[in-house]
Amino acid sequence: MRQGEAGDSMYLSVSGRLRVSVRDDGGGERMLREMGRGEIIGEMSLYTDEPRSASVVAIRDSVLVRLAKPEFASLLASSPQMSMALTRQMIKRLTSAGGRTAVPAPVTMALLPITEAVNPADFARRLALHLGRIGRVCVVDADSVDSALQQPGVARSPATDTAGNRRQHFVQRVAPARVATIDRSVLQSAA
Repeated sequence: MRQGEAGDSMYLSVSGRLRVSVRDDGGGERMLREMGRGEIIGEMSLYTDEPRSASVVAIRDSVLVRLAKPEFASLLASSPQMSMALTRQMIKRLTSAGGRTAVPAPVTMALLPITEAVNPADFARRLALHLGRIGRVCVVDADSVDSALQQPGVARSPATDTAGNRRQHFVQRVAPARVATIDRSVLQSAA
């Protein structure tokens, strides 16, 4: 669904995750919110007969149920309860639009090598480059842990010693909302 298009239908999100954004006059895009299961998408343009006020894209595999404009009008005419429920949802969304929108929960990824054919550090670097376009990314590997703790070799030391405890604390503190790659030596020392 793209901002400015004619509104010919609305959708009910059955599953998945959708991102709502608007384009400003300069061509920049600003995220408004994310939507999930049970939310109605695209109903405003059906009420107003105006073009879509925002763009909506799926950011996860999503299942949506489409209701075309004629069926929408028929549903509202036959069910005052549905009309009230949709109106309440729109009002709630509009009144919270000026407030602070909830930030999605951080995501932590660990890349584990399963074959010699893939270099995990190179893969993590390339993945971080792409993910950096949509959010904050930090690649955590043995060298970055050693550097952050100012102790060369600490990331490769056994997990049962004090250095291992410091390493675990560092990773727990740094890991949220970041991409992490773990090289083979770290895995072997933790085993």
